[in-house]
Amino acid sequence: MGFITLLLTFSIASLPFALLVKVELGIITFTPYLLGVVVLIPFTFYRIFAGGAIYRFNKIDLMLLILCLNYFVSTLFAKDVIGSGYLSFHGIFIPAASYFVCKGLLTTEKEISFFIRWNIISICVYLAILIYTVFAAGFKGRAFLFDWDSIVQGTLAVFAIIFLIYGNYFQRKIFKWILLCIALLGLVVCFSRGYLILMLFTPFLLIPMRRNRGKLVFVFLLTSTMFLTFFMAMNPEIVKPSKWDPKLENSTERLTNIDYWKFGIYSRLGSFKYSYNNFLKKPVFGSGLKRIGAGQEGSTVHNVHMEWLEYGGIIGYISYALVFFFLISRANRYFHSDKTTIASVMILLVIWLNGLTNGFMHGVMPYIAFIVAGICEARVKQIEFEYFQKRESKI
Repeated sequence: MGFITLLLTFSIASLPFALLVKVELGIITFTPYLLGVVVLIPFTFYRIFAGGAIYRFNKIDLMLLILCLNYFVSTLFAKDVIGSGYLSFHGIFIPAASYFVCKGLLTTEKEISFFIRWNIISICVYLAILIYTVFAAGFKGRAFLFDWDSIVQGTLAVFAIIFLIYGNYFQRKIFKWILLCIALLGLVVCFSRGYLILMLFTPFLLIPMRRNRGKLVFVFLLTSTMFLTFFMAMNPEIVKPSKWDPKLENSTERLTNIDYWKFGIYSRLGSFKYSYNNFLKKPVFGSGLKRIGAGQEGSTVHNVHMEWLEYGGIIGYISYALVFFFLISRANRYFHSDKTTIASVMILLVIWLNGLTNGFMHGVMPYIAFIVAGICEARVKQIEFEYFQKRESKI
């Protein structure tokens, strides 16, 4: 592997441990992951314009550019410009840059396999430490390992599990199965209810996607969940729990007691109406990302639809939705024959669906989502290039 591929792989694979080595510079927290992505941006431009690398700027890139410009505008007009800028930097701009460098620098199937393989290993090492930590504490509840919460842990586990199940990146099967067991157990001990259910749901997504119905699947999920979001916001009593003890929220009760599942939804529904009213105040560009939650470090209303509408307005919502739609549209034609494209889209859909109760633009969810999107686009670009090469050789 070349130096740039190694640097890219190391930078992204450092993400699970990124907060162990961080440097505060003003309002920006630099980590090996963030610094690596920033450093790799000029290398990517060089490869595209001077190194002969094929990038193929397309509708996905256009929508992503519009999305970034939209959040730049919404940040300028936000009540807390610095806070909104900080969150947009981490929730929009760096994820978009991650997509750009992955798409631009992963130029061969061998490089993609190498990149995915070492990211899986890095995540499984993190999850192995998490498993030990949880069991050493008596399996009493969630553990915030290296400052990452359960949603971050679950998102990392999903990346590893889906690529291990649907891909083929390890020659030795025993190694693959050991890593898969670690990733599955890691998903359980992080107590992420949404991801646990969604992982059981993925085989049902696979059936229509194998038949090149990926676009239809996404449109159905987008419209049906939008309707469900508004319906639940207007009828919260449907999931009102009969009892709930805040002291047990992070314990095994959140997995075994249905009232704790209900409370997880019920407690979020009140914020949906609030977000919708905020969207009506600034419907075009949105109000920009806001500092909310513990420590004022996060920004989520725990629903991807309300998040996109409130923070990004109509332009932000449509741009975000079209990024997903165009990505799935391009990968759709290769689902039946290429494992990397279908695994990538499966990860994106699982993260997006989890956003219905956890939001999307916080934690590592946007990072992982756009890294995977970059992998998918890099692979589609390679398949198309190989096809045209074969076609030209026959002429």
